[in-house]
Amino acid sequence: MTASTLSDIYSAVTTAIGSLKGPLHGGANEAVIHMLQEIGTPDKVDAWVHGKLAKKEKIMGMGHAVYKVLDPRAPHLKAMAVALTSELGETKWVEMSERIAEIVKKEKNLNANVDFYSATVYYSLGIPTDLFTRFSPSPAPRVGPAISSSSSRTTRFSAPAASMSAFLSARRSFRSSNASSCGGQ
Repeated sequence: MTASTLSDIYSAVTTAIGSLKGPLHGGANEAVIHMLQEIGTPDKVDAWVHGKLAKKEKIMGMGHAVYKVLDPRAPHLKAMAVALTSELGETKWVEMSERIAEIVKKEKNLNANVDFYSATVYYSLGIPTDLFTRFSPSPAPRVGPAISSSSSRTTRFSAPAASMSAFLSARRSFRSSNASSCGGQ
C-alpha cells in the first residue's frame, strides 16, 4: 500500500513489516495457538467461545477483510492440520478448531481464515510460536515442488505428502532422543 503512494522504499518496507507483525494480520496465527492453549481441551470450547461472543471480544482467525465468504487458502491448511494432528496423535487442536469454527459460523456468520488453521499446522510441525509469522502462507513465490490436484490446478505446499511423512517421522525420533538425553523429561 505504501509503495503505491510513490513513497520511498524504506517507508514501504517498514510499513510492510509493521503491518505483518500486527495481531490482526501476520501475528494472528500466534494468537490462535495461544487461544487454543488457553481453552485447553475440546470440552471447554463451547463455554469459552460463547463467553467471548457475549463480551463482544474478537476470536482470532475468524473472518477476513477481503475474503467475505471463505478464505480460499483455509481449506488447504485445514486439510494439512487434520493430516498432521492425526499422524501425531494430537487431534485435540483440530477438534477444538473445528468446533470454534462451527460456533462462530453459526453465531456470527464468519468463516475461519488461513491463520486459524495455519496455527495448528505450524505448532504440529514444531515451529516455535514466535516464528509463526515468518512461515505464513502468502502469494510469495512457491517453495518446493507443487502437488497437482485432480482438477489439474497446482496447489502450493512447501513439500509433497511423502516428504511430510518423512518429516513427521524425523520429528518423532528427535523428540524421543531429546527426551532420553534429558533424563526422560
